[in-house]
Amino acid sequence: MRTVYHGAVGLGVIVLAVTAWTRDSTAAEPPPARARAEIQAVLAKASAGPAVEQRREIRIVLVADVADHRPGEHDYPIWQERWAALLQSAPGVNLTTAWKWPSDEQFAQADLVTFFCYRSGGERRTWNEERLQQLERDTARGGGLVVIHSATYTDRRFSEEPYERVARVTGLVYDGAIRYRHGPVELNVAAPDHPICLGLPPRIAFIDEPYWPPHGDLAKVQILATSDEVDPANPNTTAPQPLFWTYEPGKGRVFGCVMGHYNWTFDDAYFRIFLLRGMAWAAGESPYRFDPLVLESLSKSVKDLSDSIIDNAYTLMFTRTERGGTAGRNRVSIMQPMTAGGAPDYTVLRVPPEYGEESALEYVIEAGRNSGVDFDLDIPEDHLGQK
Repeated sequence: MRTVYHGAVGLGVIVLAVTAWTRDSTAAEPPPARARAEIQAVLAKASAGPAVEQRREIRIVLVADVADHRPGEHDYPIWQERWAALLQSAPGVNLTTAWKWPSDEQFAQADLVTFFCYRSGGERRTWNEERLQQLERDTARGGGLVVIHSATYTDRRFSEEPYERVARVTGLVYDGAIRYRHGPVELNVAAPDHPICLGLPPRIAFIDEPYWPPHGDLAKVQILATSDEVDPANPNTTAPQPLFWTYEPGKGRVFGCVMGHYNWTFDDAYFRIFLLRGMAWAAGESPYRFDPLVLESLSKSVKDLSDSIIDNAYTLMFTRTERGGTAGRNRVSIMQPMTAGGAPDYTVLRVPPEYGEESALEYVIEAGRNSGVDFDLDIPEDHLGQK
């Protein structure tokens, strides 16, 4: 398991009370990290573009909503927080965030609006007329739009009503009759000559969730990558289904991204290449403007602690920020594999003596359970260790 901690550090012993919930035994496991040299070789094939001082300022809005799945899945708030920090580290980026929907002022000023949430605004995640019109106006004037994973979906049933209006906004769209699965995804690059795909290998393995089949005019979009999924028209065969696409309505540009179910997907270097290049392209910039961010950490407070935990038997995993709660307080899952006997277990993660003899994070959990707890951390990454 990949292990992450996130937050601000307090000193002294913190004893975490635990309320357990059963872990889904079918849940996917995060993939191993990509080889850094492999990713650097891909990035080296792209042009550096204009010098930093010659780049125009671009205004980006990141739109999120409440997390709506299990921990580590569809966690829109933590995506917004981490990717705001990531993008703001790039020169010439003026970034703001929006909750549920951008303001009129944000739409008017933005070069790019990026949605990762069920963002259509009506009941049961359906599109409403006002918001459709707003997106139509924005792309018609030349605004950029990126839709990630659930933002490509609406709970409408297009067997009951026309889909063309929605598809004219995003290029492709998925309705309430979608098929989906969680697990290994074999991505096939379908447009190797497109600038976004420059240098990418022809096939890339992910662990995520594809949707299919899409609604929309495939002749009007550029499919960048696909995965082979069961053909709804013939269950005995598979057919390529879009994972990434570009679309140009009016003067605007749209980048569509089906993947993004798991938090870890946004840490995947190949996924970042697709998404960061797609965002830059949709904003009317060189698709390689954000390439330097591909290998950047999403947060200086993120650290892999798996080697610090006894026998790698435990995983401390960040899952979400609790909105409306104490500022800087975050939700964490502590995971322990099933062990013989099922007795409670105790583990202490110690910090160096200079922080005080009582400096520790202490927790107790039941075997085979996953528990959500709140805590504050502010210990330097390289100082956290195991006593």
